[in-house]
Amino acid sequence: MSKRAMWEVIEEAEKLNKEPWEMMYQEGVTPWDKGVPAPALAKLIQEGRIPEGRICVPGCGRGCDVYALATPTRQAVGVDISPSAVADCIKMNEEENNPHALFLCVDFFKFTEADLDPAKPAVTPQFDALYDYTFLCALPPSMRDDWASRVADIVRPGGTLVTLMFPLDDHEDGPPFAQSVDGYRALLAEKFDEVEIADCESFPTRAGKEKIGVWKRK
Repeated sequence: MSKRAMWEVIEEAEKLNKEPWEMMYQEGVTPWDKGVPAPALAKLIQEGRIPEGRICVPGCGRGCDVYALATPTRQAVGVDISPSAVADCIKMNEEENNPHALFLCVDFFKFTEADLDPAKPAVTPQFDALYDYTFLCALPPSMRDDWASRVADIVRPGGTLVTLMFPLDDHEDGPPFAQSVDGYRALLAEKFDEVEIADCESFPTRAGKEKIGVWKRK
């Protein structure tokens, strides 16, 4: 049976007063989930360009990027609003037994240090890096300023933001909502210095619609 489009699930979720992303995971409508890290991220990891310390992965889904980033010198924290997605991550981690991967079922825009460690105060968490892929494009355009503000709040001064920009086109509907390089620059210029924006290797169905962006928090 063919799967429904994302917008159909979102419309039904709104009518039923349900969380749309949770409903998509429950119904298996997850076209963004490739099951492996994006080639561009894999290349950055291989080249040693992802900082050590603590990295946040918003909209982590089933966690493949988190596992790729979690090492003895880097704690990777996956954040997702879908309980089903996070439950899948936790179940997988019971098998993988990677102590450097942590998964939280929380709102990216609201979670605090206490969600990471209940013994700590409920203050804004600080990360050495953040990796965004298919998270910004999933948000309504009206939330883009909120995204930029939150990213700036949780990436420490001198920290790194990696944006795998997708989809770089001009279609009108979404999600995923169309993005542009100039759009990212406008969102990030106040709080981040642009380090690099470059073409990158992509999944075949996304070729020509992605660029990798690396930014340093001012």
